[in-house]
Parts: sequence; C-alpha cells; structure tokens
Amino acid sequence: MQFAVFRALAAIGAYLFMSFPTVLRIVWLPAAVALVANILAVPFGLDAAIVAAGASTADPSVAADRSAASALLVTALNAVAGLAYLMMVVGVMRHLVRGDAPKGPFYLFVGVDDIRVIATFIVAILVIGVVYVGGVLVAAIATAAIGFVAAALGVGDAALFVLLPVALLAVFGVVLWASARVYVAAPAAVAERGIGVGSSWRLTKGAVFPLSAYLLITGVASFALVLGAQIIAVPELLGFIRGVAAALPDESAVLEAQSKLAQSVRPRWDAANPQNYPFFASIYVANVISALTAAVPASVAYKLLVSAQDRQTADV
Repeated sequence: MQFAVFRALAAIGAYLFMSFPTVLRIVWLPAAVALVANILAVPFGLDAAIVAAGASTADPSVAADRSAASALLVTALNAVAGLAYLMMVVGVMRHLVRGDAPKGPFYLFVGVDDIRVIATFIVAILVIGVVYVGGVLVAAIATAAIGFVAAALGVGDAALFVLLPVALLAVFGVVLWASARVYVAAPAAVAERGIGVGSSWRLTKGAVFPLSAYLLITGVASFALVLGAQIIAVPELLGFIRGVAAALPDESAVLEAQSKLAQSVRPRWDAANPQNYPFFASIYVANVISALTAAVPASVAYKLLVSAQDRQTADV
C-alpha cells in the first residue's frame, strides 16, 4: 500500500484550516468539562506531593485521612476528564472519517463509537506488548549467544559494547513496526464500526516505512506542541525537568523537586483568583492540542490508506 508522508502532513494542515469552525464546535465544551475536572482534582494531587516530601506543616495523620477521603473524588474527577478527552478525540475522528458533524453549537456525546475506540486501543496495546516482549526475548537470546561466542574468542567486553546498543535499537525498530501496523486502528474502528486493529493491519501492509516516518514526525511535533503549551502554562516545569534529571537516581531528591514544583504551582489552581484565568486558558488550549494531535494525524493517514486501497482495487 502506498502512503505519501508529505501529502498526509499537508492534509493535516488543510483539514484544520478548512474545518476549524466544526472542530471548534466539537472540542470546546468537552475541553471545558475536562478543565473543570482538572481544576477540582489537581490541587489534591499537588497537596499529596507536598505532603509526600514532608514539606507540609499539617499533621501527617490528618493529611493521610484527608488523602484517603479524597481519593474516590479524585478518581471520579479524573474519569470525567478522561471521558471528556475521549469525546474530543472520537468527535473529531467521526467528523474526519465519516463526515459526522454536530448539528448544534456544541458536542457532548458518548456512544458506541467511544466504546469501540477504547476496545480497539486495548487490543492495539496488547498487540504492541506481545511484539515488544517477543522482540526483547529474541534480542536477549541473540545478544547472549553472540556474547558467549565473543567471550570464548576473548573479545567479550568489546562485543557487548557494540551489541547492547544494537539490541536496543532492534527492539525499538520492532515496536515502531508494530505501532505503525496498528496506527490507524482507532479511526478504522470509527469509520467501519468495529474493532479496527484488523483493518489497520491490512491497510498498513507495505506502507510500514513511510508510516513509521510519519508516526515519528507527527509524534515529535505533537509532543513539542503539548509540552510547549504546558511550559507556557507552567514555566517552572522546565526547571522541574532539569531538577529531576540532575537528581536521578536519588529518590529523595526527586521527591524534593516534585514538592518544589507543587508548592510553586499550587496557588495557580485557585479558581477564586481571577489572576489565574490566563493559566486556566493555557491548560484548556493544551488539552485541545493534545486531543487534536491524537485524532487528526491518524485519521488523515486512515483516509489516505483507504484511498490508496480503492485505487489499487480499481486498477486490478
């Protein structure tokens, strides 16, 4: 199957530009629901990080009781935020691959498509997991066998110095191959109303190399966009990342870095303070970007692969 990487990248931009009003109607309300859930849930997590590092002045037993009492509430709020995120992803996929658009000014719907996407995601993760385990086992056996022969020849250390990076690269390649094969499973589930792993496996046959390049390009771009939005929202995050990198593998130092970040960010999650509204707006944008980068590139790839399959069938 043919897959044109640059055509797909151009199609992403064209879709977002041409369909911006519809995309906005799909995502604005679920993103707002996710933000409200975050505003209610995140302070509990920040307080827990502060207590875990021993930076809180509260009685530890009282803090532990409060933490246990709020665990169920935080779980429920996180579930609401996750469901809202799923609405955005599936809503955009439904529009892109099926042409379904909201009839009103907003979209807030959970249906069979969402269940199909969840089931497809689970199956895809299992497939990638099996391939990963198999790749690790094969790489370990091959490395051990070659290392044994190299040791017998007196060049064991040099051989391991070369073999270990090669083995890690091979495992990464195998996982990337499996990820490319199931990459369009979620949009296939929405378009074909079933578990999309089989369709994705069929459509991506013969297109693994360009799809892998596309997956890496869009993955790096998505990571950069989401991380950039988060750093704009929380500038201290950059210092936290540097602090954790410097602290590893000292667990107490990592906890201290987490506590410092939590203490500096905690006042920003006070919804009663109007000065925090720009911060909430940046979190809102970060959630939207994350959902769009999860939905649009895979859906565009699915449509192009289906078009290539149709052309191939017509030629036959």
